Amino acid sequence: MRQKWGIVMVSSWETDNAWVVYEGMNTMAERVGSELGSRGQGDEWVRSALGGTEFVRWPNSRKPSHPILLLTGIHTLINRMTGGKTPWQHGPTGLALPAHYPLLDNDADTIYFFDPMDETTPVHESGHIIDYRNDYVSGDMARIVIRNESPTNYGTTNQIEDFAESWRYWIYNEKGLMIDRQTFIENLVIKWR
Repeated sequence: MRQKWGIVMVSSWETDNAWVVYEGMNTMAERVGSELGSRGQGDEWVRSALGGTEFVRWPNSRKPSHPILLLTGIHTLINRMTGGKTPWQHGPTGLALPAHYPLLDNDADTIYFFDPMDETTPVHESGHIIDYRNDYVSGDMARIVIRNESPTNYGTTNQIEDFAESWRYWIYNEKGLMIDRQTFIENLVIKWR
């Protein structure tokens, strides 16, 4: 995956989990490639958008301790307080953090994964990295689209989750993504070329 998309797999990865990340990235490259005109352009776009991102499987399938556990707990608490129905069945399955996140020693954009996860998890978390690397384009999307039309209840939590959920829906071409969100993401993909 490093050679194809420039992403870095860190920690011990079981074959099944590495395959899940591969499937997520592969689906992303296919969808972006269909928008840009070729699969090769999709692969290059993913390399450009996510190159250097570290994908970390948390050891022993347990959620990490301080400070990531704190961030995950706050994230879950806010979701519960807002009445959002999270797509996670047993708590978060992923967490994306930009490089040099406060209190952490991460030199690269990093996505942490916890078990269980499916191929939509790396796509959703990659949406956060794309957001970070575009100066939080989620704020631009929030000014253009209607927030209560987020494709999922979880997306109504805040504009950052709204963007990541809209990104996931766009990648998987799922029904329920409003045309204004679809157009925003397609313009982002084309602009990034």
